Amino acid sequence: MYNNSSFQKSCRDVFNAFLVENANYDGDDEFPCIQTSSFIPNRCIPFSKALKTNDYNQWVVFYEHDYQFVRIWNNPRRYLKILKRFRGVISPDFSLYRRMPLCMQKWSTYQNRAVGHWLNENGVEVIPNVRFAGPDSYSFCFKGIQKNSTVCIGTIGRMAYTIMCVEEFLTNQYPNKDWTLVSSAMWKATSTNWGDWPEYYALFIPSVLFEYDSYCDEIAESITKTEYNHLIDTYCDITQGLEDDPDDEITYMLNLPFEMAMVYEGTTIGDGAESFDIISNAEAILKKHNIPLPDYDKVLFSSTDEFDGWGKAFDGRYLSILLN
Repeated sequence: MYNNSSFQKSCRDVFNAFLVENANYDGDDEFPCIQTSSFIPNRCIPFSKALKTNDYNQWVVFYEHDYQFVRIWNNPRRYLKILKRFRGVISPDFSLYRRMPLCMQKWSTYQNRAVGHWLNENGVEVIPNVRFAGPDSYSFCFKGIQKNSTVCIGTIGRMAYTIMCVEEFLTNQYPNKDWTLVSSAMWKATSTNWGDWPEYYALFIPSVLFEYDSYCDEIAESITKTEYNHLIDTYCDITQGLEDDPDDEITYMLNLPFEMAMVYEGTTIGDGAESFDIISNAEAILKKHNIPLPDYDKVLFSSTDEFDGWGKAFDGRYLSILLN
């Protein structure tokens, strides 16, 4: 553990020990702890572009090649004044790869936490970026991060987490209903082109489904008559399907995956800042009813480095509490 009083003033601080002054540490490897911000990013900008902008009403992220931002480690003081102008910072995304020796993976994680802690100490709002490279890194990828706090994950991973929130709501609030059909429809989002999925899934949202007085050709391409009747029976006694009714939580929750898809459909995600609001809204409903939040470490494999911020598509049904 770093002790400033024992560090000789005549020594050159080549390993940036000053970054962890006053730090608390987590785990046997003593990763510095980051105090996670309670704010949700409104917009984000990559570090390399942040150095050239006058628009400071956004958060700085490091979702770019390491060579673009390794200077924040090599000379952090140089960039502190600039970073303090912004709303906040997502801690640096130093790369972890499966082929890396484990000690290097831990070093990248340490760098992330050390810079994040130092920014905390200098009055910067920080949200930790979580990175892992495979099962060997699971034991330390969350070290130094507060439990039940906001972290950054890939956008398809964020969709998966949103669906997990919806499932928790459905099973806790309406445990006697059969939600398997709805769950199956939601989980297609993690393995399907988001240009096609929203139109299909919209019929599973009560406010859309109730627009049809009966089964008809217009919806036959998406759901069968049996599925239509099942959905009507499921929803009829628990929601009126009023889209703008703040008290209609089931319609609200089932609409969140659709919102997530529509925000980004046909785009390059980049940092995917808008999804933070959607996740925050889902978590707020769960907290209102004292429903435990899903385990977000299950979706951390979805990386913002993959496919312009989307993360790789995957069959998310194994994450479901309704389909397993």
